Amino acid sequence: MFQLHIPKEHYDFYEVASEFDPKRCPIYHIPTMQVDSKHPDLTPLWIKMDQIIARRRDRKGIVQPTSFSRRDAAIGRSNFSHLMLTNSRGSSPTAIVEEFKVSQSGTVLVSPSVATGYDFPYQQCEYQVICKVPFPDPRSRIMQARQHRDKEYGAYHAMNKLVQICGRGMRAADDQC
Repeated sequence: MFQLHIPKEHYDFYEVASEFDPKRCPIYHIPTMQVDSKHPDLTPLWIKMDQIIARRRDRKGIVQPTSFSRRDAAIGRSNFSHLMLTNSRGSSPTAIVEEFKVSQSGTVLVSPSVATGYDFPYQQCEYQVICKVPFPDPRSRIMQARQHRDKEYGAYHAMNKLVQICGRGMRAADDQC
């Protein structure tokens, strides 16, 4: 097994304060259920999603479902599906993103395609529901090889992606999401 070890005397570690006030972009973990392929009935998750949306009808939000099958389940089980916009599997989300950005308060974008590369500043997105920590599929041969070399690779990859997802709606120091 390959492990890279760099002695502490060969690098400096600096902790730098963020320009983003954590009170303007809190992250809440709401224990609901284990979300993986072992739990085909995600009813508790969709109930919790609807509870979150219900209290935020005065603003726009994004549901990050991590896959198109979860996106379909979220929209299919939500009491707010009439407020939801989404892109088709295999199509670019650009048109639906632009429609969402100019939509009225209460609109919810539900797409696994906007986890990175899209900005939703200020009133374009003021909350997000992240349905699942985006751990990579461990069945992939590439992922198996990477995790064989580094046992923490899957968690590292998931946390990097989670940071990207959380940043979609928080784009400036005076923003909030």
